[in-house]
Amino acid sequence: MEKPKIGWGLHRHLVFKSRVSAFNGVWLKSCLALEQDFKQLLEVTKGNMGEAIGGVFDRLVSSFGNDNDSAGIDESAQKELRKLLKTRLEEVDEYVKTELDPAWKALPKNDTNQVDEF
Repeated sequence: MEKPKIGWGLHRHLVFKSRVSAFNGVWLKSCLALEQDFKQLLEVTKGNMGEAIGGVFDRLVSSFGNDNDSAGIDESAQKELRKLLKTRLEEVDEYVKTELDPAWKALPKNDTNQVDEF
């Protein structure tokens, strides 16, 4: 290839600018592809998580239906179990408020027209 009239440095700069950083260039296409891949991964993960949580609740309901006979437990043991259940429910509620809610709010929303600038 012959030496360009504008020089190799400026020529490389213009080629880079026209192919990589231009509108619909490599950079934008790469960013959009990564964003799309991340959204698909997020949807699959949310679906899997929903199925797993559903399974946990299904097992909980079935075990509760089988194990809720408390005829053999005395009154004081029942009070202790209720107290333990209340404590655990409060811990779960606190965990949802401090960990899960902020994580959910931090997830990107489904606005496909928005492209972050770097």
